[in-house]
Amino acid sequence: MACNTSKNWSGSDLPGNNSASFNDLKGTQKFKLLLARKGPFFIKYRVIVQKGQLTLTVKSPAATIFQKQITSEAADSVAVPLALSETYYVIIKGENASGNFNIAYGLLQPE
Repeated sequence: MACNTSKNWSGSDLPGNNSASFNDLKGTQKFKLLLARKGPFFIKYRVIVQKGQLTLTVKSPAATIFQKQITSEAADSVAVPLALSETYYVIIKGENASGNFNIAYGLLQPE
């Protein structure tokens, strides 16, 4: 994880969940998704931006899977049906952003 600048950063980086609250985030925070194996997976997020702008990105080594700019509040889930890699990242980029986020993820279970 690398954060350029932030005041009052308080966060957690655990298997299946990343969360933080922060003030004046200027830069990027990157989390590696800790998936047990290759396979379809989901990401469920809730982001609240009280000031500034935050960009939420999900990337594989080869491509951007999902990207969303957030200036107030957003919550949703994204399914990645064909995961060809075991390495995926969630990238949080703040532009003078204050707020918080919670991101949960895991492998999709076969039906």
